[in-house]
Amino acid sequence: MINLFIRAFLCLLLLTSRHAFAAEPYSSIEELIANQKLIRVVLDSGPNFGNQTSSINLMKRIEALGFHGTFEVIYPDDITDKVITLFNLPKQIPSYYEYKNDDKGVIHFINYTEYFNRLKNNQIPSITLSVTGALENDKMHGCLENKECAPYAFDHKFAEFSNSQLFLAMNPWFTSATSPEDTAADYIYTWNAAPKEISSKGTYWIYPHADYDQAKNYLNSHPELTTEKPALKPLIAAIDAKTINVLPVYGYEILKYDYDYGNFPANIIQIITGARYAQLHGASDYNKPLVITVYYNYEKEANELMQFISAANTNNHSENPGLESMKETIKTLGLNQPNVFSVATISDPATINKIKQLKSGQILLISMGSLPNTVFDGLYTYIANNIWPQIREGQNTLNNLLLTGKPHFRCREQWEPRLDLITDTSLKTRLEDFYTMGQNAKPGFCSGINSWTNNDKVYQNFGELLISSNDTNSSFSRYFADLKIDAMKPKNDRIHFALEEVLKLVNEKQLSK
Repeated sequence: MINLFIRAFLCLLLLTSRHAFAAEPYSSIEELIANQKLIRVVLDSGPNFGNQTSSINLMKRIEALGFHGTFEVIYPDDITDKVITLFNLPKQIPSYYEYKNDDKGVIHFINYTEYFNRLKNNQIPSITLSVTGALENDKMHGCLENKECAPYAFDHKFAEFSNSQLFLAMNPWFTSATSPEDTAADYIYTWNAAPKEISSKGTYWIYPHADYDQAKNYLNSHPELTTEKPALKPLIAAIDAKTINVLPVYGYEILKYDYDYGNFPANIIQIITGARYAQLHGASDYNKPLVITVYYNYEKEANELMQFISAANTNNHSENPGLESMKETIKTLGLNQPNVFSVATISDPATINKIKQLKSGQILLISMGSLPNTVFDGLYTYIANNIWPQIREGQNTLNNLLLTGKPHFRCREQWEPRLDLITDTSLKTRLEDFYTMGQNAKPGFCSGINSWTNNDKVYQNFGELLISSNDTNSSFSRYFADLKIDAMKPKNDRIHFALEEVLKLVNEKQLSK
């Protein structure tokens, strides 16, 4: 009898204990995020820094929502150098590295090889949530050469890969709500189940990023960076003194040589000639010395570019009409004349004097190389009356620049954000043609050698828009102010929208706190 009583009591205790410790629904995203002790962040080896930066930006937003736990960053072995640069880590790190930051807690860095060794040995704890800011072609590049890793990538078993109950796979691309494309879709992956699609059309990535003062403070507290790049602080001093104008440039499509149609630097020359046109035809302030800051390791290409521009006055005829058009434009604008255009690198001490000795009407292109995320964001997005509109290629820089509310340009044939916000129909038509989006548009801005072959006035259109951007009351400037307003609407907050879907799944599945 006593034994029966004890057994009944224990059963009741077990039932009440289960009830007491059953998962209760989270009331908000903030509560969900704040209760996570560890969030895993998966990087892939996509080209340049875009995909990795997307994941970093997602981390920033998660922190802003109240996350105080540990990030565990899993990255392909072959992007170790990128990870070191973006997070400003020591020059060499082991396969497992714990980074302690007094301001932002702890981050564990684990490369794929080490991660899989630990996963096989049950040393990777199961958690509620893992995330990524971008996957190249919906796969985790970096798994391609890893036989253990590849099946997860190709079978989309991202929750299993990250040993997480939920895996949120976002991407930074913007797709208009009226676009037939669906490139902006994000997904939530769970174990042994089809992913849940999150339709993100018409929404924007909104996240905190470093500003100009934070970038300068970072440089003051990391003297090793200014030792590696001695011209960086003199450049900033010239910006602050407003003795120069600056045109910030970032993106592979801008800088690459047009290998499809011959080895010609067609896009960057379009930008340089357009900037020169603005310098010659804009208000008096436009004639200041212009520094084109190229955020890329561009030293080799810059020297080749210098040779190309200098040789534009030769009589060697080419059968390529686009090349001839480029050469004629360079000569017409006087870029090939001595002391008008020159190149430099930020890591060369001689660049300090080049900056100081610049005169009105001159253009200096500086290869900035790679920079920590804080410094890049702060310098690239800086807005002042001597900073010309930024030139970008991809989506991360769109997300960075949206919140400035100021004009910028995309070096691609398509413009992603909403042109329907433009009330000036003539400007809308002009931009559609400029970006090769109009029905009868010729090859437009950054269409490679095709622009120079079939529409050789694109550089001039670019220069005129640069001049128009200086007028805060122009239709062009007002469009970007309206775009910022649209991006700031809570309903258009894409990261919040995706995390709301995560919250629903967590509560539906009764995942424990």
